[in-house]
Amino acid sequence: MSTTTRILGALAALLLGLNSGAYAASIESYGQVSAGVGAERETGATSGCTNFGDAFNQFTNSGGVFSPHGCAGSPGARGMFGALGVLPFAMPDLGLQLGANYNGGDGSRFGAKLGPIYGWTGGKVGVIVDYQYRSHGSSNFFWITPAASLYFGNFNVNLSYTQQMSSIQTKTRTPQLSFGGISVNTEMQGNFQTRYIPTNRLQGTVSYFPINSLELNLGLQVNTFAGATKDIRSAGVGPVFAVAWMPIQSLELNLVKGSFDNRSRYNVQSGLAWHFYTGSTKGNDLKDIRRKYLQTPDPSVAIAGPYTGKSFFTP
Repeated sequence: MSTTTRILGALAALLLGLNSGAYAASIESYGQVSAGVGAERETGATSGCTNFGDAFNQFTNSGGVFSPHGCAGSPGARGMFGALGVLPFAMPDLGLQLGANYNGGDGSRFGAKLGPIYGWTGGKVGVIVDYQYRSHGSSNFFWITPAASLYFGNFNVNLSYTQQMSSIQTKTRTPQLSFGGISVNTEMQGNFQTRYIPTNRLQGTVSYFPINSLELNLGLQVNTFAGATKDIRSAGVGPVFAVAWMPIQSLELNLVKGSFDNRSRYNVQSGLAWHFYTGSTKGNDLKDIRRKYLQTPDPSVAIAGPYTGKSFFTP
């Protein structure tokens, strides 16, 4: 047994040993709708959408104008809508967690998630399957995420590992090329390709509640380091953070929520959520709301391109 395995096993045993109190009901009916705005970058190239290779450089240097049709993954504003719910099973302590979401601003992304969860008074565990459709290139992706949340008085520990189940999808993107405002057809048209690379993600966060209506969340995520395509991607490491407040019953204000990594990828957003629940929760108790479902991160796709021939950048 390796030293790393012993350390992880000892840490897990310590957390489970500390997590022996009764801090939440096991599984209850719960629902949430949310909306937000923010900014995102999915490509890992600091030069954005300008690194297209020699053919592109020769074209623009001779006076041509290049207008990419939605340079996928480039930084920009995003808008999000989502819904999440938990349905108890007939069997005690078991439930089904399901959700759906939409993200617009760089094409459209539609997502869905579904999976069984098990709850006890000290936490929840489960396995969630995520699906995502992206309008850019009509791409479809799947991920699977085993996750656990452990409850300790006024803080939660959230652990998850998201593994991609889909392969890289390469899509041809046709740019608009013109001289003097007149569109031209050249060998370059239809020759730009974009790689959509589903990523894996290991994440751990701690949610601290100084008062029951306020959440301070901080953690670490490591992405794009494993899976069938790991050798052509660059691993990313960076912080995960969030600040949320529930000023009145059922209404949550997500003041800020985001993640960054050392490959220039980021996602930052703010918004609000409305919660529907049963059980003993009363007033603006955000801590108890967080313990009604299993917290898992949304899956992500790293984007490389457009590129021509052998000239492309790795996210």
